[in-house]
Amino acid sequence: SVDACSLPHDAHLMVTEPENYIDDFLKLKVDYITFHLEIDGVRKDLGERRWVYVLGDRPDEARIMALIDRIRKGGAKPGLTLNPPTSIELVYPFLDKIDLLLLMSVNPGFSGQAFIENVYDKIRSAAKFRKDNGLHFEIMVDGGVGLDNAAALHRAGADILVSGSSFFKAPDYAGFIRKIKG
Repeated sequence: SVDACSLPHDAHLMVTEPENYIDDFLKLKVDYITFHLEIDGVRKDLGERRWVYVLGDRPDEARIMALIDRIRKGGAKPGLTLNPPTSIELVYPFLDKIDLLLLMSVNPGFSGQAFIENVYDKIRSAAKFRKDNGLHFEIMVDGGVGLDNAAALHRAGADILVSGSSFFKAPDYAGFIRKIKG
């Protein structure tokens, strides 16, 4: 049950048709529902049976806005996710309408990848845009996050860090959490 924990719950929809899943997560009363800006993108082959969805010139603004409105009207906080190849500037028109910006720092869907370093620039840009425009969305980073980069990610402007592989590889989960919180 979602109510079993006082921490906020978010659903990261890594799908090309988030319209098909939003209502189910609204029924679960998750706090945040994020979906990818690249939902109308194309699949780019990265080799080794890996891929990432990338955008063409621009996202489908009407579709993105309809999804944001549907999530908010359903009682959850909307968020947008950007894949590593996507330019941060493409999300700027939506930042005043969302509560969470999730920056993927690996190509999504493949655990244990190395952090993609240019995401630091995206974090700094998003944090500056937030400050310059008096906005309040949170910045989350997911992928390749561990004890070696957590402090730098926070300094760059990240509010929430998602750590998978490095957490589960840690010999002491509680110690890992204490250390990553700094």
